[in-house]
Amino acid sequence: MPSRVTGQDLTPFPVKQLSSSVLRGIGHLSQAVSHHARPVAMIFVSHSKTDRKWAKAVVNRLKDRGYHPWLDEDQIPLGERFVLHIAEALRKANVFLVIDSPAAEASYWVGREVQMATRLRRARLLSRTICLQTKPNPTALSKWADWTGTLEQLLELRLDKGLHLRRMFTRDRHSVRIEGTNSEPVDSWLGFSDNLQMLDEWLMTDAKNLWIQGIGGSGKSELVRVWMTSVREIGYKMPLRLTFFYSLVWGPHDVEKLREWFSSISSQQGVVFVLDELSGMQEHDQRALLSHAQASGHRLIVTSHSGPSPQVAGHFAAHTMWPMDEDTAAMLLAKESGDLDVSRKLVRLVGGTPVGIGQLLAALKDGKLTPQDVLERLKQPSDSG
Repeated sequence: MPSRVTGQDLTPFPVKQLSSSVLRGIGHLSQAVSHHARPVAMIFVSHSKTDRKWAKAVVNRLKDRGYHPWLDEDQIPLGERFVLHIAEALRKANVFLVIDSPAAEASYWVGREVQMATRLRRARLLSRTICLQTKPNPTALSKWADWTGTLEQLLELRLDKGLHLRRMFTRDRHSVRIEGTNSEPVDSWLGFSDNLQMLDEWLMTDAKNLWIQGIGGSGKSELVRVWMTSVREIGYKMPLRLTFFYSLVWGPHDVEKLREWFSSISSQQGVVFVLDELSGMQEHDQRALLSHAQASGHRLIVTSHSGPSPQVAGHFAAHTMWPMDEDTAAMLLAKESGDLDVSRKLVRLVGGTPVGIGQLLAALKDGKLTPQDVLERLKQPSDSG
């Protein structure tokens, strides 16, 4: 049995007898304990592009107060997989802040970020949601936030207060999977927010199957792959349980294989089949494909150079990517040509038509012609007049 502790045993140990290394260790430990006791808030700053100056100003003021704000254009390298960066930052954040404005209210990506923040807040994975006013009358974005106010009012708050309430073991019930071949997200994407919004609206309704038509290089494959990734990584206000079965390049000879594929997954719930670059199917093959998909009880997304046959079209909510504006078409061509100025000239020469852009892309991808060769040929008058 240990001996009884007396008052003498509690006499402080002479500090002078401690080595310098021990003292340094105690100092580091006290700093670590202090840092743990006062966690620094990581603040996700959501904004529309038109409010970029506002966002920069807010970020600088927050940094001055010792917080760690996250702003997409500061943190995401140009051309990177922006959906993955946004999702990762949202999951790491303690506080979500949206800069309120009519432009933000109308923004597709602000809306998606707000929806994910709402879901994470409900799961106790965010300690606070904030709507920062830029004008006297707030928009509808203010209705979902825990707190609404001006920047000066915000800076009076203790945003790091209550961060210890974050429940690290609470799971976000959002469960979206992408299975199949070549389903990795694209490295970069020119971006068509209205097209992404269209796909979101299609998913959230009981609409028919979806057929996306566009010539090669129009961005339809990238559209679908970026959208699937955004659904998985960011999601919506309500958690989803959904599986995308994705496959790239199907032809007429694959109809039987598709039937087996559909039937093997028919018992699963919440399935969307995505057949990317399905081209060259005759009408009877299209009807067989649709029949197999309907028998499986699941929805279907098809991308193709051409549209569905008249007999099949009634079962699809058709959508065409084209036409695109001249700047976007030029950027698309510049990915192959490496020269944005030359690409702009090429677009103007062909009038920005889908067929013309498609022919240019084919010529550049073939590698037999350089952008300058194409430019010179287009400038030459035709022999036939």
